Order: sequence, then structure tokens, then C-alpha cells
Amino acid sequence: MRRYSRLLASFVLASGCASQAWALPKPMTLAATFDNWPSSDVKPPPGSPCPVRIVALQDVRRSPEMIGVYERRPIYAPADRTTWLKSIVRALNSRGIDVALDSDPGPPKAAVVKLDLTTAWINNTSANVSASAVFKMQVTTATGESTEAFYRGGNSRMPYWGTGPGWLQKAMDVAFAKALDAMAMDLLKTCKA
Repeated sequence: MRRYSRLLASFVLASGCASQAWALPKPMTLAATFDNWPSSDVKPPPGSPCPVRIVALQDVRRSPEMIGVYERRPIYAPADRTTWLKSIVRALNSRGIDVALDSDPGPPKAAVVKLDLTTAWINNTSANVSASAVFKMQVTTATGESTEAFYRGGNSRMPYWGTGPGWLQKAMDVAFAKALDAMAMDLLKTCKA
């Protein structure tokens, strides 16, 4: 029995398959800027955009450096998560929201918003790729009314032919875009009130 084990081990090592079969795929890091290419379901009303001042923007996930795993490939968030989050939130501008971040000058009657990224995750099953993003948003209107809600965006599809880094980036961007759509719908209501 021992002789066969040695023979099998030497065959595997000699063929070079062991190192290739057990090597982990190269990790992927998401792009540092959000690609706002998915078309939005939000149709901004005519007139001036709704002013919003974002005074807090945080990534409160348990492991903020990790986005998920696809086919044993670790997927990481960009190293500069603050810049990444700001690029995501600025995409509200294309949805009828005039976003001013804490360092930007903003209109005096803007709603005050605090945002927490609570979930950003991508994974796969044998036949599907799923991306999910969840923001917690606290809004205080110019009249002092406060609300708090969670906004989820998801994207799930079969990976047919393309499953490279660009495809995984798009899957995550679509999830963020759907969360932004839901947030914009509620923020637009603060301007109507």
C-alpha cells in the first residue's frame, strides 16, 4: 500500500498538476470609481434638482476590505474606500438629486443625510452570480422631520460566457445603481414636501 502511495505522489508531482490544481485564482479589486452606466428607473421631475447634503458617509461592514468570492477568487473593495463611496453617492446627481458632500458648498435648505454602507457582497452558485448592496439612510428635512430606512440593490444572473473581472465589476455596479434608484425616489419626496 505504501509503495502505491509513493508511486502516486511521485506521478502527481512529476506531472506538475499539483501546483496548478491547487493554486488559488488571482484576487480581484473593484474599480475605485463607480460606473453609472446602468440606466436608471428614476425619472427626475422637471425643474431644479433636489438639494441634499451628505454629512456622514461610512462603510460599516464587518470586513470592509472584502466584497466577496467568485469561483474561489477573492474580490476586494478598493483601497481608498472613502473615494469609492463618494463616487457611488455622486451618481445620485443623475437621478435628480443635487448631492453636496460634507466638504462641498451646499444650498441652505438641503435635506441632511447620513449614509452607512451595510452590505456589499458578490458570490456565485453553480449556475448564478449574485451581487447585493445595502445602504442605511437617515434623512432630516429642512423642516426637521427625520426618517431612517434601508435601501437594497441586487443583481442576479447566469454567467453564460463572460465571467471576468469586468463582468463582476458590472454586476456590483448594477446592484449599487438599484440601491441608488430606491434612495433617489425617497429623497425626491423630501423636496416635494
